[in-house]
Amino acid sequence: GTYTWFHQDGHGTVDSGHLCLEGRNSVIMLRNLSSGNKQVAIDLLRGDRDSDLRRLPHDDAKEGKLAPLWPSDHIIQRLRDIGASPSVFELHKGDYLHINRGRLHAFRKI
Repeated sequence: GTYTWFHQDGHGTVDSGHLCLEGRNSVIMLRNLSSGNKQVAIDLLRGDRDSDLRRLPHDDAKEGKLAPLWPSDHIIQRLRDIGASPSVFELHKGDYLHINRGRLHAFRKI
């Protein structure tokens, strides 16, 4: 399904929330990381596609470049290996998620 790739709301300066209105959303959220470790995680997640922390999360393509793919189980394990502690879970209709400022997260409709 469609997805919003990894980002930090307000460029990491605000808490935010996500309310699932219909269907289900797959969510991946990383623990709070230092700026350097966030970039390491982004580099691992993006693979050979161009993306960075300044990318707007809803940009599917920017200047003809494709958004990075949704992370595989192998990438999730690599995130665990580097200490990013990814939480992987689903939101169902009516579920609300509070997101602390600075936490990289992504959503996918399923």
